[in-house]
Amino acid sequence: QPLKYPMSNHKNETIIFVHDTDVLSGRGINISDHPGNQRFRVLIANQTDTSSFTSCPTVGKRTVANEVVKQVKAWNPPGRFLKREGKKQVRRGLVGPWIELSGEEVIK
Repeated sequence: QPLKYPMSNHKNETIIFVHDTDVLSGRGINISDHPGNQRFRVLIANQTDTSSFTSCPTVGKRTVANEVVKQVKAWNPPGRFLKREGKKQVRRGLVGPWIELSGEEVIK
């Protein structure tokens, strides 16, 4: 269910509504407690064995990351990876505006 307020993207005037299945990039308790971020952390924990993952080659990590992204996009509604728009991201909480991360940004 989307949040009650729109998150406008001023670059192309598209309004992004944040859903519970979206993964939000950022810091703080509101971002951390967002349902999509909580679900994402569980997904990561289930995909990786931390003892072997740290020594895993980059190609292996990229494969795991691509699988995680694929699973997030398969959620209903499909999950997106969002970040706040603008260089001075001084807003707190869930206030936008939000933009969708590119495929390369997500994998980083």
